[in-house]
Parts: sequence; C-alpha cells; structure tokens
Amino acid sequence: MPCSHCISPTQCLSCLDPATFLINFQCVSCQFPCLTCSNNVNNCTACNTSSTHPYIYGSTCLTTCPSTYYNSPTFTCDLCASPCYTCSAAGNQSCISCLINYLQLNNTCLNVCPSGYYSISNQCVLCTSPCMTCYGAGNNSCTSCTSGLFLLGSVCVANCSGMAVSGNICQYCVSSCLSCLSHNNSLCTSCNPSLFLFNYQCLINCSIGLYPDSGSSQCLNCIAPCLTCTSATSCLSCIDNAKFLINSACIGCSHPCFTCSSSINNCTSCNTTSNFPFLH
Repeated sequence: MPCSHCISPTQCLSCLDPATFLINFQCVSCQFPCLTCSNNVNNCTACNTSSTHPYIYGSTCLTTCPSTYYNSPTFTCDLCASPCYTCSAAGNQSCISCLINYLQLNNTCLNVCPSGYYSISNQCVLCTSPCMTCYGAGNNSCTSCTSGLFLLGSVCVANCSGMAVSGNICQYCVSSCLSCLSHNNSLCTSCNPSLFLFNYQCLINCSIGLYPDSGSSQCLNCIAPCLTCTSATSCLSCIDNAKFLINSACIGCSHPCFTCSSSINNCTSCNTTSNFPFLH
C-alpha cells in the first residue's frame, strides 16, 4: 500500500512516493506517458522516453515537437535559433526553413546570397556554369564569367569577336559600326550597310576628295587630277582650275595653249616654246 498515513487499509491520507498524488483517498501515479508530473497526474514534467510520446512540450508529451521547435537529445522540445524558422537541431546551422526576409542556403539562413548564387523562392541557388555570378537560372543570366571567358550581355563567350573589350566584358560597338577596335568601341573597323568607313568612322557621305567605294564599303581618296569624284577614274571636279571637266575627266588646255578659258581650245596665253608662241 503506497499510503504513508491512512484512515483504513484502503484509504490514504498521504502518500509514500512524492511522485504520486492523493485522489479520492488513493495514491495515483502520473498518467502515462508522463514519467514525472506536478500538481496533477496529467501535468507532465518529463516523459517516458520508451513510449511513442517521448518529448516534453510544456506539460504535454508528444510524438514529435511542433513546428519552430526541434526534438532535443534530452527529449525536450527546444525553440529553433533565429533566423531559423524550422530546424532539425540546436544552433543556426541546422535550419530547415527561414524567418521572413531571410534566404536559405543549405542549412543556414542569410540576409543575401553569397557570390556565385542567385535567390529564388527564398532559396540561394548555385549559378549555372560558365557563369561565375548571375541574377537568375540558366547560362544566359550571367553577370560575370569563369576564367578565360568574356561577358557579352548576360552570356559568357570565348572571345569578343568584332567588339571592344573592357576587362572581361565585351562592349558593343557604337551603332554605326559593324565591328570596332578591341580597345575602343567608338573606333570602327567596318560599317553597317549603306555606310562607308573612313578614319575609323562610319559616314553616310564621304568628304570632299573622297568617294564611296561599294566594294570595300570605304571612303577612298580621289586620284589626281580629280578634286571630287565618284570613283577612282570618274571626276566630278578638278584640282587645277586651269583644267576642264570633260566626260568625267580633267583635261588640260589643248596644245599650244598655255592657259585657256571656257574651253580647252580658247587660249588666253600660249606656250612660248612651241611653234605657235603668239596669241592672236
């Protein structure tokens, strides 16, 4: 009989075991699965660890601890450490999910994802190769590239063919250029259609003394005696004012004229070394 004092063989006034409670003159043990309890048989202070409800949460024994708590090795339900929202163990290196405004990387919660990762759905995800850093999924969301590659827009390429290079970044040529020097994106090496290259610039119209060559898409120098021209052999005007434009050619005064006016045969002075030295 568990009584320490009694009024009959079956009616206790007090109990021998302090872990038992006097209820209706009976000494009653903690209600299973409580291992120990206080105040009443259902107010557990520890749980029977061999039962299906071994974890103490408040004054209740549970099969597993509630969300935001973890199952402690000592069979208590302990609160997850911030910034973990749910976790599997003590500390902030065992997170299963994170508090709001945090990003999860493996079992940790971070304010921002580290270099080489991007964030999506509150998770830090590794950038896709060959991106070294990125802003999203796939290999067309790069912000920098692995060694030996160049960033073109948001893609990593082996070389910046026809473009300028700044560090490891391909720079698009200015809009008029089809291609440009590698060290300066405003110095063209070839032009877009209908434009002509001269002195690293792409022009709509060639300057005086130049003509647009459709074969090379360049402004080429007119050949003397042309001042302006439409091709290497077709003059529009002459360098020498004493010459006349006839059938796209610059023609000098007809012999024996030394100088002439209006036409090649209208002499204004004569070649004094000729057989006709006198102007009449």
